[in-house]
Amino acid sequence: MADEPVVPQAGDSEQLWMSWESRVRILLNPSVWFGVLLAFGISTCLFTTLMLFISKSPWALAVGAGIFTFFMVIFLFVGLVIDLFGGFRVSFALTTRGVRSISGKGARRAADAAFWTGVLAGSAGAMGAGMLAKSEAFVFIPYAEVSKVKLRPGRRYILVKGGTLQKPIGLYCTDANYPQAEAILRQQCTGAVIS
Repeated sequence: MADEPVVPQAGDSEQLWMSWESRVRILLNPSVWFGVLLAFGISTCLFTTLMLFISKSPWALAVGAGIFTFFMVIFLFVGLVIDLFGGFRVSFALTTRGVRSISGKGARRAADAAFWTGVLAGSAGAMGAGMLAKSEAFVFIPYAEVSKVKLRPGRRYILVKGGTLQKPIGLYCTDANYPQAEAILRQQCTGAVIS
């Protein structure tokens, strides 16, 4: 059976203005790299600081650097495999109520793989990453809760941020639909900082 994308559907109380599907590549995507470096960098720095405080040995810095390097090599390998198979399928929708993002089957399979790899390896971090990825398969931000919209017309990319604890949505647009998506967000997100 083919890997069919999940098509966003408007709810009963909302209307669908526009929807599209995109394939998100990993290795040449600055937005993905920023998130990965931030996540792995912060966690590795905290772990290294804790180990340095406990052991009072400069070898804690080497261990921290080794752990960071290990995670980055794994990320590069996984990103290469994902990109070789065409990237993740993601469906996006702008409705009368807000912005939606729905991950395709490939993203859900990767989340399952991360979780079960963590189970088999006894790694709580990998299990947690898999569970977090599964919980983010469907993301919705109402226009009233959008705090920031970052426009990147050259990359046809729009980052929509909600509240502090909300996962942001990165809209990977096409050449044809980017102007319409930007116009809708400018009109609907009147309380947001648009840059």
